Amino acid sequence: MQLRRLVIASFLLSVSALACNDDNDDEQFCTFAGCDNGGAITVSTVGDALLPDATMEINLEFDDEAWLITCRPGEDACDRDGPSETPLRLIVWRGTTGVTIEFSPDERSDLPDGYALRVDVDAERVLDEAGVFEYETFAPNGPDCGTICDSAPGLVFELPAPSE
Repeated sequence: MQLRRLVIASFLLSVSALACNDDNDDEQFCTFAGCDNGGAITVSTVGDALLPDATMEINLEFDDEAWLITCRPGEDACDRDGPSETPLRLIVWRGTTGVTIEFSPDERSDLPDGYALRVDVDAERVLDEAGVFEYETFAPNGPDCGTICDSAPGLVFELPAPSE
């Protein structure tokens, strides 16, 4: 039953694509594929070492907006403090070996140009980085179909190995 539905749906999609394209090879068939503007920054341990059993504070600045992300031992999620009225959305993912911060603006024009990243572990500065994003523009539906996005390659910063 499922296979028959899949075959029928595939056939109907093929017929509608041909009808929309009208047998003209110069026309482009547009889909509804979407994409997001933005990127991600990851702070991780070396190899598969676990995050330190300590309080980690990540200070992250995008252009003129700043966030403080605090990860405490024994907690599954990190606290986030930053601007309440901003076109930039942040999602924080905490794993056992790192923290990833995804950012995505409401509009392409709101993409940040640069970043400053400072990480403290138990109030000791262990990472201090700054840079400029190099966005790649892509159109998942083709250049003439409307959806265009700018995405920065993911940045990964490794925490130094703890001294023993």
